[in-house]
Amino acid sequence: YLSQGKGVREISRLLQRSPSTISTEIRRNGMSKESYSPSQAQSHYRMRRGACRKAQRITPILQELIETKLLKRWSPEQISHYLRSNFHDYREYWVSHETIYTFIYRTENRDFYTQFLRRKRKKRHLRNSERSIQKGIKNRRSIRERPAEVEERLIPGHWEGDLIIGRGHESALGTLV
Repeated sequence: YLSQGKGVREISRLLQRSPSTISTEIRRNGMSKESYSPSQAQSHYRMRRGACRKAQRITPILQELIETKLLKRWSPEQISHYLRSNFHDYREYWVSHETIYTFIYRTENRDFYTQFLRRKRKKRHLRNSERSIQKGIKNRRSIRERPAEVEERLIPGHWEGDLIIGRGHESALGTLV
């Protein structure tokens, strides 16, 4: 469709896809803004897919090493550093602390392992999970809904306030106008 001179929005209507999807696909896999080859796009996809790292597998030997260190109350960060420092020739033992946490929280013995962690959480909440997304203010009203006499600020109580809370909730600044 690009070679026929059709625009992104027209192509999106024809293919029944979002314009942003079409635009992203052309930007990512198109040869230029005017041409697109599905076979070349597939080739690009395979190259990118091949560059991805394989998921780290915790082997039984590695699992035993991790368990030993957890029983000694080592943190996953310390274990990860220990593995990198002491197993120079065995890259398969080099795992990140995140891999160790994932192993702990996804294993059947989760309760057993979590008792040895410094922060004993039963569940782990990922950063971009639904729970981590902050909700807005309930029953929030727009400033445009206020009465006209409030603009004059003659009556106490018809003031505007603002509050800024500093990093770590260690400081705050409030203003009233």
